[in-house]
Amino acid sequence: MNNGVLFTINKEMFQLPFESGCIRIYQVGENIMERGSEIYPHIQRCCEISYVASGEADFYADGRCTKLSKGDIQIISGGCEHRIAVGNSSRLRYLFLGFDIVPFDGTGAELKDFFDSAKGVVIKDSGAVSSIFNSFVNELCYDSEYSRELYGDYAKILLVNIFRCCRNINKKSFEADRQLLGGTVFAVMKYIDANIMTVTRVSDIAENLNYSAAYISRVFKQKMGINIKEYLDECKIEKAKQLLAEKTYKINEISSVLGFEDYSGFCKKFRKLVGCSPTDFLRKLDKNF
Repeated sequence: MNNGVLFTINKEMFQLPFESGCIRIYQVGENIMERGSEIYPHIQRCCEISYVASGEADFYADGRCTKLSKGDIQIISGGCEHRIAVGNSSRLRYLFLGFDIVPFDGTGAELKDFFDSAKGVVIKDSGAVSSIFNSFVNELCYDSEYSRELYGDYAKILLVNIFRCCRNINKKSFEADRQLLGGTVFAVMKYIDANIMTVTRVSDIAENLNYSAAYISRVFKQKMGINIKEYLDECKIEKAKQLLAEKTYKINEISSVLGFEDYSGFCKKFRKLVGCSPTDFLRKLDKNF
């Protein structure tokens, strides 16, 4: 079915699907594909969601081609012909979930109708899908106690978030401008919360939320009184304090994992917002304990 897969985590459950509530899971995992590689045309045995974590590729649904890049999600219904072709410009890393909705007692009927009719629908992740999907796949890697109990929870959160996003794409909003601005600001804050270790630029936030950088910068400043970069720095320093307390990383490593350009810039920002250096902060923690 494929050619050029460099790395894969693939939990197949076609013989004995995992069932949780109205969701039946057949397959979940992650692929990293080489430039110029391909997932050959095949007929979907069930519904499938693909989330592009990095790179880009042509995703086909019943012959219709859509180029997907970082943050894009494609929904394929069962019986649809599917194919993925990676170009020569970059490798592709994507996560996938194969499932069906099996309604009972009225629960899941609306979800089933939607996913069964989604023949290649493409949407942009608002920030919620990436973190949940990655956590889902991590459970496959560690396969620790209660991992299987979490499969159904992760799947349900993923599907409900994607369903809500799709349902509201073309829905007209009659909220006041003040409420719309509040919703945009809330989306920015939640995205930063979910991606605090990796996000570094306002343009990245804007791209993933499908807004322009100028727009979200203006409405955030209008609503919050500070610009997004200032808010992001505050959140990163709060995360740095947490990591220092946990002693998971050395001080210079914390600067790197949080995406600061250099160690001196991290220390300067930390001192400005906390009132002392990271080293002094750590000493105070040790003294208190």
